[in-house]
Amino acid sequence: MWVKSTTPRAAMEVRADCGSLTSRAGTALLVGVADRVGLTGALVAALPDLRLRRGRHEPGRILRDLGVMLADGGDALSDLGALRDQEVLFGPVASDATAWRLVAALGEEHLAKVREARAQARRRVWELAEPPKRLIDEKACRLDRCSRACDTTSRGLPERLPSH
Repeated sequence: MWVKSTTPRAAMEVRADCGSLTSRAGTALLVGVADRVGLTGALVAALPDLRLRRGRHEPGRILRDLGVMLADGGDALSDLGALRDQEVLFGPVASDATAWRLVAALGEEHLAKVREARAQARRRVWELAEPPKRLIDEKACRLDRCSRACDTTSRGLPERLPSH
């Protein structure tokens, strides 16, 4: 029987009292975004055959954590330790050896599935993003052919822009 953890990570509150200080709160938000837009789920669904042993780490979550580690400035598998040391923020993070075995097991067909999972998440992000109502604000400052900006403090645009 497999049990998957679906509990959300610890709620974060920004306070300036230096209690429970972490420099990785912003990095933890990346995990939340990946989970919310479906990237984590898509990676988990794409790599079920790579589940290593009977361990608790899903291959898709390991890849997500590797991506977060890279975004946090890491450049080696051992840099996963920075996430692993903050389990309250990141949940359980795979050991370096487990991550290494996963990376070594990734084949071309797995990489194609990872690319599709990323594309799926990217499409979801664009669905969630509200399209702009206007591309150009009608009150935006006009520029003449010499690229001279008009006064932004005036109530409106001049009737005619000077031509040179």
